[in-house]
Amino acid sequence: PQSNDASHPESIDNKLKLTQKQILHRLLIHRGDLYRYSLLYGKAEMSYMASSLLLPNQGNPYNQLAVIAQHRDQACVALYWYARSLLAPEPFETSRSNLGRLFHSNTNWLGRHAEKEHWWESPDNTVMKKMSRAEKTSIVKLFLAEYVDLHGNFCKGVSTAETDPTDVTDATAAASKMDMLLSQFQCLLAEQCLGDALVLKMICIHVFSILSSQDANG
Repeated sequence: PQSNDASHPESIDNKLKLTQKQILHRLLIHRGDLYRYSLLYGKAEMSYMASSLLLPNQGNPYNQLAVIAQHRDQACVALYWYARSLLAPEPFETSRSNLGRLFHSNTNWLGRHAEKEHWWESPDNTVMKKMSRAEKTSIVKLFLAEYVDLHGNFCKGVSTAETDPTDVTDATAAASKMDMLLSQFQCLLAEQCLGDALVLKMICIHVFSILSSQDANG
């Protein structure tokens, strides 16, 4: 009689390798958690990254990387990792509530930090050219916080005259904010204030927001 595929040596070997990967994947996450509890964020990040490389289809490591980014006060990077977690073939659903908390804390931070003068409207970017490195760093931080806030609105949904405006963002306000952020983005790029890795993360966030807004608006 023909042998069952499940008992074939190659099939057994593949299952064993997958089980080993799954065990190591979990161990790396737990090790990363221990490092994180000890505030050793660099080592925690390496453990989570190693876990994600073993099973990139799992959203859990990306969620943990987002938590690290939040501890480092990097809201935009945290948003990127939460997006990766939720877009993974096997999403980590806890990321949804974590993402809501990220948007809430980011909105609170923006409420405590007023926008500086309209530096992005100056001819030939003259205002920004005169800024110190510390001032530029502050400008970038404000820009990224506004960027995260905009995508928080996208994730909730944008209201129009035909939709229920409850707990969603007014379309006119969203469009105005998009115009402002686009102008700021162009100025920051011109002054080389945004790294390539960050810009790529922002592109991924855009994809996530498009998918999320489609879900929110049905």
